[in-house]
Amino acid sequence: MQSRANPETIGCVLAVVMLLAASGCTPKQNSTDDQTANPPVIEQESTISIVIRGAASAEGTIRIVTYENADSFPNNELATESLHVDAVTGDIKATMRWHGASPIAVGAFHDENLDGELNRNAFGIPTERYGFSNDARAKLGPPTFSDASVDPSAVDPIVIQLH
Repeated sequence: MQSRANPETIGCVLAVVMLLAASGCTPKQNSTDDQTANPPVIEQESTISIVIRGAASAEGTIRIVTYENADSFPNNELATESLHVDAVTGDIKATMRWHGASPIAVGAFHDENLDGELNRNAFGIPTERYGFSNDARAKLGPPTFSDASVDPSAVDPIVIQLH
């Protein structure tokens, strides 16, 4: 007696094969040589301590962002981590996740009016206080990633002075 495959089963198998092919996944044979030559990369996650100084008032929030590479710096949309904390006039201490990348750059600004943006005047000069790790200063634009970068395993806490 000859058995026939169920059309629904065939359809499911074909859908899985097409999905794997579209995603670029290919079956791989497990081999101990392969696993020894290319061990899995495990990303270490830890925390970093950050101290913010120089808030103009206790109004609004302080936005703190971290960047792991020059391509994302200082675009807040591409920040690795972002945190908002209530503003106070003394030191503001925060703890953020760190994914193990080094170096990183940290930026912060005092959002006094709670609009979520670093406000600027008609000439593009910030009207709210801001700062970067390494006390990197803006000249005719933001500092470079290399100017603002620090090694979190060597600097604890990372201090940012708002100007």
